[in-house]
Amino acid sequence: MGKAVQLSRIQSVVKGALTLREALTRVSNQFAPIEVNLFRGMLAYFDAQSYCEVSEVHQHYVEYFNKARNKTRCEIADLLVVSFSEKRDFMRATFIQAKRETDIQPRNKFRFHLAANQYQLLRNCPIIDPKGTGLPANILRDACSDAISSYGVFYWNGRSYEFAYELTGMLNPVYPSRQTGSMICYFGTTDSIGGSACRISQQSLQYCGTPFGRCTPILFSSIDTTDFELALSHGLIGSPIMGTLASQLSQFINSLHADTSSKHASAFANFVTKNQDFWKNMDNGMHYIANRRDDNRRGENEESNIEWMMPRYIMLVDADKAEERNPE
Repeated sequence: MGKAVQLSRIQSVVKGALTLREALTRVSNQFAPIEVNLFRGMLAYFDAQSYCEVSEVHQHYVEYFNKARNKTRCEIADLLVVSFSEKRDFMRATFIQAKRETDIQPRNKFRFHLAANQYQLLRNCPIIDPKGTGLPANILRDACSDAISSYGVFYWNGRSYEFAYELTGMLNPVYPSRQTGSMICYFGTTDSIGGSACRISQQSLQYCGTPFGRCTPILFSSIDTTDFELALSHGLIGSPIMGTLASQLSQFINSLHADTSSKHASAFANFVTKNQDFWKNMDNGMHYIANRRDDNRRGENEESNIEWMMPRYIMLVDADKAEERNPE
């Protein structure tokens, strides 16, 4: 097992990288290519981009109640990505759980290992108890798309480290009902390893209606680092966030930057103000994901058996800034 390196050291190595792939290559050449180093390399790269801002959050436990009788602790996910565009009138969010896969990939499949209890949380999307952190309790349940949760996997393709991405709901676990321990999971949509199977303009995108009357694309699967970076910069990552959930998430994000300088806090505040009346009055119920229910909500006297932490990092993405940098 290699040694985890401080974020400041990784930032200095990644500085000036022109692509995410180049950033990951620099990290793997300089340091042990373990999950935490690759993940910090990705954060450092995106934080250096004009359209991104990465914030570290103080750790707080939130709670999720399920049918398992064991008690464990885990983060909801490693990263919460919130993107917005004032020009195109959208806000999006997704929780990304990062993994690193060391096994050689089987032909025509993409496989990785994950923790079963975390998969159940991100797949079932229940109500959580945020323990006063400000994170909306219904952030998972009431998003309008399954793109609210996802997995990102660092893997070696024989030449460089890549970052594969897929929505949790599209994954195919070998033992889907397992509640504890580790299990193998396959990507549900990729046909081959190598970067050509999932192009953003083709089958990698789904379309989700927005409250503003338009359909917008959402990246749901990619095994190519370039595709993921392009989707992130264009605001194609995550579920559209609407209604009262949008207002709650906005308050949460704004509170993170209340006492610190921010690249995008002003633009985000303007975006929120512009749409707050719309969010206040709309019927949020019509946007719930079909057939998803909070079946495991805590009973009145039920004891806590699962505790989850907030994501350690939050990334705010201003898609308008990315457009100015790299117009169509």
